[in-house]
Amino acid sequence: MLTAAGALPARDEELARAGQWLAAVLETIEPPADRRLVQAYATWQVMRRLRASAAGAARPRTPTAHARNNIRAAVSFLACLRDRGIALAACGQADIDNWLHAGPSACLARDFLAWAASRGHCQRLTVPAPPRATGPAVSQDQRWTLTARLLHDTALDPTDRVAGCLLLLYGQPLSRIAAMTTSQVIPRDSGTFIRLGRHDMPVPGPLADAMLQLISGGRSYRGVGSPQQTAWLFPGHLP
Repeated sequence: MLTAAGALPARDEELARAGQWLAAVLETIEPPADRRLVQAYATWQVMRRLRASAAGAARPRTPTAHARNNIRAAVSFLACLRDRGIALAACGQADIDNWLHAGPSACLARDFLAWAASRGHCQRLTVPAPPRATGPAVSQDQRWTLTARLLHDTALDPTDRVAGCLLLLYGQPLSRIAAMTTSQVIPRDSGTFIRLGRHDMPVPGPLADAMLQLISGGRSYRGVGSPQQTAWLFPGHLP
């Protein structure tokens, strides 16, 4: 409320929470040598990368889950080495291969190990990239059939039409769609555009109409006391 009223400057809440989370994690790490190593990695690699991403993107929240997972992997990896009586400087490829059997998230230590090797804390070690999740995909014919219905069937809820077209036409993941704001929809004399990252993409006429309908009607949410307007394109308790 203080930020909305202008008494406090706006801030990236997820970035702020990530900093608080990191401080709490560091307090749990023993011995101090491991704590200092994780703190240096998190401060100069992970958090610096997050701040640069937040500064270069026009969005109210910065995704932090991947950064947190990388830090967790670094903490777990160092704890595993400590339990086995192995110093990071003495860690070899065989130790990495054993670590990778810990579970599918073990490969997330790759970022930490690359940083540690570049700073001379360990030798260069090979860690495979995290596997990409795959699943069933619709055929091109199915995709265009779905797209045509979302574009032209005005009986559908505009929320479903807009979200579905952003997925099918622009390939946006659902996490990014849910965090979109009304400022990303830009009406111009030449047509309507949507800002995706740093680029303004043209929007087909039927989709533009659905977007403007979504923005102009039914976008208030019930806050304390009375309904309030929101900047989210798809308002809810959490995007």
